[in-house]
Amino acid sequence: MTDRDRIVVVTPWYPVPARPYDGSFVADSVAALRTQGAHVSVVHLVNTATQPLTPVEGVVQIPFDAPAGTSRAEMSRRQAAALREQPTLFADATAVHAHVGIPTGAAVADVVPPSLPLVVTEHATYLATELTYPAGRRLYRRVLDRAHRVLAVSEVEARRIRAAFPDLRDRVLAAGNPVRSIGSAPERRSGSPDRWLYVGNLIERKGVHQLLTAFALWSSDHPTATLTLAGGGADEPALRAQARELGLAEQIRFLGPVAPGDLGPVFDGADVLVHLSRLETFGMTVVEAAMAGLPVVVTRCGGPEEVLARAAEAGLAQLVPVEASSADVVAAVARLTAVDPEASAAVRRELQDSYGAEQFGARLLATLRGEEERSTGRRVVLVAGSPIGHDRLVRLATYALARGLQVTAFVTDPAEAVQLDPRIEAVDLGRALRWMPHHVLDAVLLDAVPAAILERLATAVDHPSRWRGRTARVLGRTQARHKKITAALRRRAWHPAVYGFVDPWLTTQLGRESIGRTVDGSGAALVVATDLESRPTARLIADLLPAVRVTGVPPLSELAALAE
Repeated sequence: MTDRDRIVVVTPWYPVPARPYDGSFVADSVAALRTQGAHVSVVHLVNTATQPLTPVEGVVQIPFDAPAGTSRAEMSRRQAAALREQPTLFADATAVHAHVGIPTGAAVADVVPPSLPLVVTEHATYLATELTYPAGRRLYRRVLDRAHRVLAVSEVEARRIRAAFPDLRDRVLAAGNPVRSIGSAPERRSGSPDRWLYVGNLIERKGVHQLLTAFALWSSDHPTATLTLAGGGADEPALRAQARELGLAEQIRFLGPVAPGDLGPVFDGADVLVHLSRLETFGMTVVEAAMAGLPVVVTRCGGPEEVLARAAEAGLAQLVPVEASSADVVAAVARLTAVDPEASAAVRRELQDSYGAEQFGARLLATLRGEEERSTGRRVVLVAGSPIGHDRLVRLATYALARGLQVTAFVTDPAEAVQLDPRIEAVDLGRALRWMPHHVLDAVLLDAVPAAILERLATAVDHPSRWRGRTARVLGRTQARHKKITAALRRRAWHPAVYGFVDPWLTTQLGRESIGRTVDGSGAALVVATDLESRPTARLIADLLPAVRVTGVPPLSELAALAE
């Protein structure tokens, strides 16, 4: 314990005897800070309309009342009012750490003294819905205006926030979650991965019904296979019925909720963890499994594809599409039969370095102290000229920054430049292209007109009401579908037909001066062309830096070696 660091953590979730798994990730974050000697006080805002007030030793519980159906904006106001009734909460604090921007971060932002550093961790699965509405965006802007830093648990979520608030993008970083070391990482047996495991809530969004269907297909060729479900939830009765209908009641075991500290034997008794969720901001259980050396099959549902990128490259994880077919899941499981022990060990070390309690706690405490995180390693230059290339660039840049490398990124999409991690030296080569006729037509037809219509609809229902929640979900899905359709049109039609032919030449010619100015004296160690369209720019950089290696997309292990 030090006098220097007195941190107050404010959270709407925290484990209590009646609900021991609520907010376990918050408790892990508190424990991570305490590994660094910080004095941490926990303030748990308890919604007494939905749960009883059950005291927990060492935790200050502050009750507030928000009945079911209360908007998160109103919930934030009620949390702020409850905090104001406790004026001494922050008297001795050196910093405040709030969990989720809406409602709690906004409530804390309204209450804590302006001189007190505020860091907000964002891991809410409902964030996209809240940002659908002007009211939600106004509330989140108050958080960003006040916060020293907003830490998203994945780059996917960080990019979502930066895109919504480009003028405040410098305050948003991806930080992940602290992850417990679970299991003994024994040598996994060779042969068929017949012992399937799922750990998590038994709810529809987690893809558990799809999991049982995929397991049924696997078990048709592997009659001794088993599936263990560790967790509880509203869908458990339906899942038990589904297991009986599939004739697999004897092969599927329901453990009920399992405390994180008791998961070691569960992991050690499995061959593969299968997680088919539709959305994960981070993916705690899949990271825990990979850290324990347990192979993983997981959907490309947000956080996991980012966090487990190196694990996927090493064969320790298989990524499948959201709502993948049972055949796709079974094929992914089958590909896990030969995991290289040396590669698996390297992945586990990297995950420990990124998300182990002590390492995570040190980085979080530095952020709470206001210390800026700067990359000081060798420099990598990444170039992208297409939507696919931008996706690859983000994946490489995220990994490179996590390994301590410096990154320069040349992109041709202004939206991509805004969403990049602020630690990246970003150069928007598309700025010179945006007034070209084909880009103006694209922006008006695919972006401006549909966005204006959706914004008008969102504004029309931007008020608390009994039907606002349903409308929000409909508008949220409509906006997501619009983004998906426009992205598909650009990738599959507009880009191959127009951009792919015209823009590479235009980019190199119009951006020659800014390219030269950026790379001159940059000390670059590697230049990566992430797609065909970026090759002319990469060749220009090669001419300017003849001693530097220029390559296509490298394996992540090559970036890891560059960082050593």
